[in-house]
Amino acid sequence: MINIFNTQRKVKVTEEFKNKLQNFLQEVLRSEDIENEFLEINIIFVNNKRIRELNREFLKRDRPTDVISFNLGDVGEIYLSTWTALERSKEYGWDVKFEIVRYALHGLLHILGYDHEKEEDAQKMEEKEETYLERWKYR
Repeated sequence: MINIFNTQRKVKVTEEFKNKLQNFLQEVLRSEDIENEFLEINIIFVNNKRIRELNREFLKRDRPTDVISFNLGDVGEIYLSTWTALERSKEYGWDVKFEIVRYALHGLLHILGYDHEKEEDAQKMEEKEETYLERWKYR
């Protein structure tokens, strides 16, 4: 089950978009042959202040970031900054919703064990992201 919680007000998120995102991430899980590994995956949209607090507390980095994910065993949690998504989407020239999808996908891949600490792992994760984002574009 994928749950989406919007705890910020800067970016409006419709129920239609939430449903599309949930369906997309379920498709990613099926493609990765993972159907019931987690009882729940919670995606929490936050502002920069909150993601900075999480980054400082859990990763010892005192700055905002785009996305932080946690694999808590039977629950996965993905915190993403819609504020950062809005800023970066303007820089890149695409819709903020696409940037939010990128962050959610990135966080999900981390929960599934993908990493980008080593060059070869980063390349593998990036290829996965690009493959799945291509699928999103046709929704």
